[in-house]
Amino acid sequence: MPTPQREPSMHRGGAVNLDDLTDPEHIASHMLSETYGRRDRGQAVAASLDTGTPADVRIGLAGDSTGDATDEWFQQFLMLIGAQFPTLRVAYKDWNEGASVNVPSTLKEGTGPTYSYKVTRRDTFARTVADIIGTPTEIGATNWSAGGADAAGDWSADGAGAIASADTVRAPILMNTGNVGSSRSRFTYRAVSTAACNVDLFLRRVNDANRLYFSLSRPGNGQATVTLNRRVGGVTTTLGTVPAAPVPGDGVYAFAADVVVAVDGTAAVTATVTTTAGTSTLTATLSAADWTAVNAGFNVGLMATSGNPIGDRWTLFEFGLLQFILPQQVLTGYNGSLAGSTLDYQIDKVATQFPDPLDMLIVSSGHNYTTEAADSYISKVRAYIAAVRAVHPKATILLSSQNPEYPPLAGDRIAAHINRCLALRQFAEANGYGYVPVIERWSAQPNPDQLVQGDGLHPTVGPSSGSSFWASVMYAYLAQFLRRVA
Repeated sequence: MPTPQREPSMHRGGAVNLDDLTDPEHIASHMLSETYGRRDRGQAVAASLDTGTPADVRIGLAGDSTGDATDEWFQQFLMLIGAQFPTLRVAYKDWNEGASVNVPSTLKEGTGPTYSYKVTRRDTFARTVADIIGTPTEIGATNWSAGGADAAGDWSADGAGAIASADTVRAPILMNTGNVGSSRSRFTYRAVSTAACNVDLFLRRVNDANRLYFSLSRPGNGQATVTLNRRVGGVTTTLGTVPAAPVPGDGVYAFAADVVVAVDGTAAVTATVTTTAGTSTLTATLSAADWTAVNAGFNVGLMATSGNPIGDRWTLFEFGLLQFILPQQVLTGYNGSLAGSTLDYQIDKVATQFPDPLDMLIVSSGHNYTTEAADSYISKVRAYIAAVRAVHPKATILLSSQNPEYPPLAGDRIAAHINRCLALRQFAEANGYGYVPVIERWSAQPNPDQLVQGDGLHPTVGPSSGSSFWASVMYAYLAQFLRRVA
């Protein structure tokens, strides 16, 4: 059956035949994504960001001086993604033409790995008892136990929390978690007593000589400190310290901790500690031997180790399993742009500019073709995509138009640039590539020329600039496929 012929599409600068822009042999081998196939326009990258897996997302840019600087659209686009995903780390690799290398930097650290959390023990002490020992947790129905005879009567409960009694001789109050692996623990504690006192909150405790714990210290001088400590074989090592803070005038010092322990032989501890003074993040790694030493018995709990915390309130204890942990997802932007370049420059540098497997490549290349005709420009785009496919056969290709050009540039150049952008859109839609409508969105702005610098070509930079607008168009394109972001 003969292939149907399309009518030429007419626009300024001549006819562009869509058959000329379509390469059936190229389409047959054009596998954009194993998941989405030829329909992928960015869905695969969006799905990775939404779910946090796979760990790494890599986006490249082949462009010119409109996107090569740190205050221009590509880096801002990466940061717009990072702002929507707090755990995401955003890395950046900037092409150095002189040395022919990528220069790495970090744009955003992110908050770390993600996990699926199942609570197995929780207690808010919402009961009225003279002694919490022997009473069960609200989730897990596991009784609190005494770590020694002196624990009796240390903590009562009044329906709104556990309260430290006037008992002066104390011992650990413990809960057996029954868990050997990765976990999450949460404590909320309000230090009410103004007397000098020290309370240890155990993340793991075998005995006094082997434990992983927080130490909340109020020396009676109006200051309070929190440290994260490891004690193995009777030797204590401080793993992290929350900055000392004044105790408020009412004497109430609030302490809350959310701790993830990721166990894979060694144990990586990430503790988010919020006190009256603010929030701090403490991180540490225990060797396999140290983790075994503190984890045997799987006990958690607390103990006043010195002084008397009369009236202190313990309002939350929670422990749960991390059913799986995903590594922190990393978004890396590879900026292969170069001022003054066309794709003739990038075509031989695909493997060096983008040495790691790309998930997505954005091609934004029109300005430096000056008055070149649309069909000639499209042939360059096709050749560049073929070079990319030889190195990154599974990368999603996005073709981006660019900002309009304005005087003092010559009229024939301005018109040729518009024609190339239109031809790029037709080529993208005919061949199944994603297309980012920068010129269309730009031209719809109330004063589009004010988003371009005085040279008539480069977008303005800074807040509410042409560069930030371009980044927003690029992000809006990707966001149409995101399901987690409103």
